[in-house]
Amino acid sequence: MAEDELGGVVKRSVRVGIVTSISGSPLTGALYESDVAAIGVEAVNDGIQIGGLIRIPGLHSEVYGLVQALRVERDAHNAQERRVVELQLLGEIIRDRFERGVSSYPALGAEMYTTTRDDLA
Repeated sequence: MAEDELGGVVKRSVRVGIVTSISGSPLTGALYESDVAAIGVEAVNDGIQIGGLIRIPGLHSEVYGLVQALRVERDAHNAQERRVVELQLLGEIIRDRFERGVSSYPALGAEMYTTTRDDLA
């Protein structure tokens, strides 16, 4: 089951995409299609929905962002689709303490994960 007793937070962290653009606290990422097929749409949808929390591990901290928008982009040349997520960065965990704001931004290509109850504890 992908929801815990409080709902909306998956029990295991799932890799869902990569950072493709960052401009201060707004961040854009491309979602992986193959991981969605492997773990099931319900598990991903619990974490990837408006208001969901996404975790982005870095060298010195873990950055957390709130899902603000979801969209599908279509490539006009080859008709391929790409799922895109837009995040508003909230803060980071440094040495087991949450700090508002971000001092060390994720790199382009950094992997994004759903957030678990353990991540928030």
